[in-house]
Amino acid sequence: MITRNALRNLGLTLCFVVLVTLGLREIAPGARTAPDFDGSSRGPEVVIHIDPGMTGSQVGEVLERESVVKSALAYFRAAVANADSQRIAPGEHRVETQIPAAEAVLQLLDPDRIVDLVRVRDGARVSEVVDALVKAGFEQRKLSKALSKLKPPLDFKLQNVEGFLFSGPSSDLIGPVVIRSDDRESLV
Repeated sequence: MITRNALRNLGLTLCFVVLVTLGLREIAPGARTAPDFDGSSRGPEVVIHIDPGMTGSQVGEVLERESVVKSALAYFRAAVANADSQRIAPGEHRVETQIPAAEAVLQLLDPDRIVDLVRVRDGARVSEVVDALVKAGFEQRKLSKALSKLKPPLDFKLQNVEGFLFSGPSSDLIGPVVIRSDDRESLV
């Protein structure tokens, strides 16, 4: 049987726990809503640059600074809620301004919104890669010169880089062959 003192101590302990909980909720009320646009009045498109390795918070700050989203926190929460957000590619993206954060995530995932994206299918031969780059505005002569400078890894006894080029989700043509530039002529 429970004694009167035990009941009193239990009651006092419960009151103390309730008071501490209520006090903490006043000090730190928990998750607050992040300001977000409702999408009713979208603004003009802007170009956003995302560097490789940027975190969701950093992307959110860029988007907030450019008035794409109302707050970086709203973008961060929308990105965390969308598992595909991990596939957002580095590079330059065309996005509308004054849009809801969830819509910003979707626009950043849309490959058609990546500026100067050159699509190369997996397994493409060097000649197919060069054709795609020429169609994108690069000069055949400069591409050939850049490719002639490339050598396969020493472990392979090959004459060219066939099989060593690979496609990637970036508008910057990363690697030793071509680096995207505004005039489309910067080659390494």
